[in-house]
Amino acid sequence: MVKHAARVTKEEILATRSARTKSRRSFCVFTTLFGNYEPLNEQAVAMRSSIPFICLTDDPNLRSDSWEVRLLTTLFGMDPIRSQRALKLLPFDYLPEFDCSLYIDNTVCLTEPPERLVAQFNPEGGIAFQSIASVKVCWTR
Repeated sequence: MVKHAARVTKEEILATRSARTKSRRSFCVFTTLFGNYEPLNEQAVAMRSSIPFICLTDDPNLRSDSWEVRLLTTLFGMDPIRSQRALKLLPFDYLPEFDCSLYIDNTVCLTEPPERLVAQFNPEGGIAFQSIASVKVCWTR
């Protein structure tokens, strides 16, 4: 089943953030894809995981079988690179319903469920970066 993108405004995100409740889910996996730079990589491992996989994008035509696609307006006008960097650095502003998030670069295809990564790299201080042979992963709390 292909999931369609839902447009989300910054105001809606901030309103959701301010309305955080006990119903928050603990964490998610997310990626960013702005400026039609490359095609979205599907994550086969998402089917074996209970963790939501979310793609933040500016592409209203993007569809995915493994990612929940969330449509956002480019933060810095015609600068998709800076726009997606801001999303990576401030996931709590754009994924307010989660306590923690695991960022993976769109070029990365996970081979293990993210639950294993979280168990292995769960940071005490709130943030961890992992870079193994060009694998780009960031865990935030």
